[in-house]
Amino acid sequence: MTDRPKDLVRTVGDDVQVLTSPHSLMEKVGLGADPTDFGLPDLLEEEIGREEQDRRLVEVVTKHLFIYKDGRKLPIVMIPPMLEFLSDLFYERVQQAILWKPRGGGGSLAAAMLIWLMMVYRNKSFIDMAGSGEQAKRVYEYSTQFWYCVPDLAEALLEKDPLQSLTQLKNGVTLSCVPASEKAARGKHVPGFVADESCQEDLRVGRVLQAAVQGVLSEPNFTIVLLSTFHVPFGFFQEAWDLAEERGFTRYRWNVYDCMARCQEGIDQATESDPDALSYCQCECPLTEVVPDYNADGERLGEHFDGCNGKARHTAGHLSRDNVIKAKLLNRGTDVWEVEHECKRPTASGMIYNPEKVQAAVFPLNEIVRPVGNVRRAVGIDWGRFAVAVLAERADDHIAISEARIFDSRPTSEVVAYLVELRSRVGDFMVYGDAENAHANLDCRNAGFETVPVAFNKRKDEGIENLARYFEHGKIRIADEGALQVVVRQLLRYHRDENGRIVKKDDHGPDALMCAMLPFPFIDEFDTAVSELLSGTDRERLKLTNKLLDGCIRKHRRELPPGSDQTSIGISVGSSSIYYVISLLEDSNDPDLVRTAVDIGRVKSLDDIDQLSEKYGVFGGAVSSQPEPQLISRWIKRKYFHSMMKVILLNDGSCEPVRDRKAKTLTVDRTFLLNSAYDEIREQRWLLPPDVAEIDGGEFYAQMKAPSRVRDLTSGELRYRWSETGALDHYRFAHAFDHLYAMTRHFVGCVTFI
Repeated sequence: MTDRPKDLVRTVGDDVQVLTSPHSLMEKVGLGADPTDFGLPDLLEEEIGREEQDRRLVEVVTKHLFIYKDGRKLPIVMIPPMLEFLSDLFYERVQQAILWKPRGGGGSLAAAMLIWLMMVYRNKSFIDMAGSGEQAKRVYEYSTQFWYCVPDLAEALLEKDPLQSLTQLKNGVTLSCVPASEKAARGKHVPGFVADESCQEDLRVGRVLQAAVQGVLSEPNFTIVLLSTFHVPFGFFQEAWDLAEERGFTRYRWNVYDCMARCQEGIDQATESDPDALSYCQCECPLTEVVPDYNADGERLGEHFDGCNGKARHTAGHLSRDNVIKAKLLNRGTDVWEVEHECKRPTASGMIYNPEKVQAAVFPLNEIVRPVGNVRRAVGIDWGRFAVAVLAERADDHIAISEARIFDSRPTSEVVAYLVELRSRVGDFMVYGDAENAHANLDCRNAGFETVPVAFNKRKDEGIENLARYFEHGKIRIADEGALQVVVRQLLRYHRDENGRIVKKDDHGPDALMCAMLPFPFIDEFDTAVSELLSGTDRERLKLTNKLLDGCIRKHRRELPPGSDQTSIGISVGSSSIYYVISLLEDSNDPDLVRTAVDIGRVKSLDDIDQLSEKYGVFGGAVSSQPEPQLISRWIKRKYFHSMMKVILLNDGSCEPVRDRKAKTLTVDRTFLLNSAYDEIREQRWLLPPDVAEIDGGEFYAQMKAPSRVRDLTSGELRYRWSETGALDHYRFAHAFDHLYAMTRHFVGCVTFI
């Protein structure tokens, strides 16, 4: 982060960081403040043409507004269709607009800019309503940033610091960013309304949004905006789009290719007759597809080109070609790319998995080579009267599905007994069970299994996409034997109905298999080329990869000095295992401090941690406060350790850990911690042993690679955030806590002590 005076930075609301001005506004500006008083161009000057209106609008957005992030001003890129959308609404050429935009295409950003411009220039109040509280937060965070982009504007116009529930100006103009609810829809009416991500599968949300629209229609000089990615085939958004003209809406639409930065790949092949080098685009670029054309009799008539087809030769968006190709590769075998990126209409029904790919993944039992020894394994369970358990094992170049068991009208105890017997035969594994049966998952934990509840309403789409990639790339092998034959038959019938919803019939096998594959994200397991795009200099998304971890390996393991008390420990407590990382500290204040991993693994109890600490002369360390904070608090107060701290993770954007000696706590922002731990590995300041990739059957590497850090300008997230992967990130946090303790012990200037 670049250096800056601390009095220029403030936190608004819960976690929004803004850059403020130290200057006071002249007394002449108050309730009657005009945007031109703050150096903004006059957008409402009479008798200026559309071209000049658009020019001034672009000037306000691109020269005065920005996203302040990690000490940097991130410029706003306005693509032509976004300008048309904003200009028509701001200058009130249209009152009702519906926007179909791609994932990551700037829809929420455009809505935030429109609302801010309307509040500042036209004194119009708005409600931004979304399908969930997290979605509603997007526009709030963008608009909050905008108030502080223009010096003195917030001080002059805002009544108080903006909140998500209410941003109020001194002249009475307001903005509320709320999730869709009956109370919000029936509440105070304002002339401006934005429905963000209004394409929702939940019919209740559609009814609430419809009621909110009716309320706005009663206001004079109203503005109504509906925007979303069109990913649900039927419902509120679909009806509004299809009946736009009848309902008074103007349609706006752009896709991923409109959002691309200008593409120069292959332009050296341009000729006088082909100035855009379309021959390269159509023959070599993976973003352009050749689609055959057929007549009614099935005879091929010709072909046409689908996708980019040279469109990005003339765009000026924010997405790089590499990232767009990455997104297309990752979603191969699903309809996500076409629907959510290329903005093609979602299909209403059809097979969820390609039947041909499923059949190709089935092998005779004698051709399935089951991995042996200490390898990564997981069992997925779909609980219910017809319960199914499926075992997935990591093989050399694929995932082997070698065993399954069906429990028809059997008690949970029989499922747990099978798991215990299976563990005695194959070794340890994690259990991923349907979260709806909390008691059954608790029984698994009590039997000593690391158990992850899978909330289908949150993770099913993710799991289906992941499994579809395995089928598409041929990286899964299913044994043609016993209960797995039933699972395969159900996979071949697994489909959506005419409304696009998954048919809940004979779905226990597919759901169990989907759960078993969740700990094996395809991008981490096999798609190395794509994975590499997510690291290194790509600041949009960071992720640990095999290459980064392998770079820390040293051929010769460093021996622990006799009688050393320079080792630290990081501990992450799981539901049935405790994960630890022990490292050798250097007695140095060198900012390039290099540490050496001494031991990495997992144990069953804190007593085991005590033995390891005595063995390696652990001086102190940091331990997760969850899931049993009282137990951890009692344990760290024991006199054996000189300094053992309990870690409290926050999401407040703070960049400095706070160490409370009396309470024995380390409080730190989650993103800051994982950023710092990532940099230690990227800069090869944490040395690893030669056999590190084999630790815990490869589980250590898998968990280190699981989280990824994303900055998405269109998602409303104003800070980098690392994804939460639950039971897949214990080793990652064990390392991060170990790193945190070393940092707080050596670099006193980086830590606040209380």
